[in-house]
Amino acid sequence: MSVSMHHEHSSKMGGFIASLVFFMLSVFVTFGALFLYRPLPSPIAKHIKTEKKLRQPRSLLVAEMSNAFLIEEKAHDNAVSKFAQMSQKTAGEEEPNPMTHHEDLDRAMALVDGGKIKEALSLLEEILQKDPNNEMALIEIGMIYIIDFKSPQKAMGYLEHALRINPLNSVVASELSELYTTARMGEQGINFFKNIYEKNPANHFLASEIGKMLSSEKRYQEAIPYLEGALSQEASPMLRADLAAAYARTGHSEKAILEYKRAIAQEEQRIHKEQVDGEFGVTSQMHQDSKEVIATMNLAIAQEYFKMGRESEAKELVGNVKRLVGDGIAKIYQENKDRIFE
Repeated sequence: MSVSMHHEHSSKMGGFIASLVFFMLSVFVTFGALFLYRPLPSPIAKHIKTEKKLRQPRSLLVAEMSNAFLIEEKAHDNAVSKFAQMSQKTAGEEEPNPMTHHEDLDRAMALVDGGKIKEALSLLEEILQKDPNNEMALIEIGMIYIIDFKSPQKAMGYLEHALRINPLNSVVASELSELYTTARMGEQGINFFKNIYEKNPANHFLASEIGKMLSSEKRYQEAIPYLEGALSQEASPMLRADLAAAYARTGHSEKAILEYKRAIAQEEQRIHKEQVDGEFGVTSQMHQDSKEVIATMNLAIAQEYFKMGRESEAKELVGNVKRLVGDGIAKIYQENKDRIFE
């Protein structure tokens, strides 16, 4: 073999190895991002999933959910007031009154807290016979099926009814869309939410959930207008991340990177404010969750850089993420790669 041919062969081999390393790093970033990416749970949604462990009185939990639109993040307050006025109402529809039969509701939730679930369920069903639109009773029965009976699909009808009578209950909307997604009933959920949204076109909570469910069904192009519309009313970092992910999956890398960067800046600002203010209820675990979400969004940006051929910027971001969360990324990937590749 001549010297020139040898050099040519070595050059090709070197290029192949470099391409292979580049590909493996791209795969790592891609699936690391897919695993880590998840919206930050709202405080109430987190309580729902851990209520038994935390021993939180159910009366507090359901009262929070029934009035969830009043206790969302401070940034939502003005928007909620606006949408409460703008949302259309069906002719003759009565305003929901979650405190109707409040004494019976207190008794029912005391029974739940005391472990007498079946007795509580019977009492709640009696309340609904007298007052079919009682929001608190509907939500509590839904929670009984989710938490106590482990039958989330049976909870759907009750939470659907609760959302129909109070479309501004963003936490019920979020829990319900998650139930649809988990049960692989995305199409049914999308149709249900669209039906309510048509009657409440100013409600960005519904728009964001429709966008998320469409994304879960890989209908990203359809999801974008809903997510964009919701974002125009609520500049939430997690909503920005949802929109960025939809942009990324439809070939709009520049738009995706811009929204991810905006989301990261907002999330970092929120964490800093909570630390400075010493906000009540903020735990170290919530800050750890925020750190992981920020890491995830940085990985997602790195993925877009790889797509665009901006390899050096991508590698720099991956290094920054590793400094933020340590070697946990590799461990998470190894422990969950079977689930990720399903």
